[in-house]
Amino acid sequence: MSTMEINFGVCLTKKTVEEEQKLLYFAWLMQNGRSYVKPKI
Repeated sequence: MSTMEINFGVCLTKKTVEEEQKLLYFAWLMQNGRSYVKPKI
């Protein structure tokens, strides 16, 4: 693998982790934050 490929893989992984953390955070808000946040459904 070239350095460029490795860097791309790392960036992709970081992005995926960030997206997953956002989803987990929203799921947590849905469960625990109902008093603060009214989800728009």
